[in-house]
Amino acid sequence: MFRRIVGLTLADLELAVVEGESAAEALALIEAEPPTLVLCDVEMPGGSGLDVVEAVRARWPELAFVLWSAAPIQPTVAKRACELGVRGREKVVGGELLALVQSFLP
Repeated sequence: MFRRIVGLTLADLELAVVEGESAAEALALIEAEPPTLVLCDVEMPGGSGLDVVEAVRARWPELAFVLWSAAPIQPTVAKRACELGVRGREKVVGGELLALVQSFLP
């Protein structure tokens, strides 16, 4: 549900949005066509958002990531995300989400 809301919110920026339902699907989509920015939930079916970041960083170290969670992000997750260069947020929606995404665009 939240994934759909994010997709609709980003439609305001006229961006191509591709959605993956699991960590494995996200990795396959990124592999098929590396995006400008990856918005990734901390908890996903089949793995975590950090698992996705770590797998992708090996091949595309400069790819921009935003990691979000509907719940508070645990300190250990936030620390690892920071080490990987991820911008971690909690409950990013609406105008805040648009502003955050726009900060990555050329």
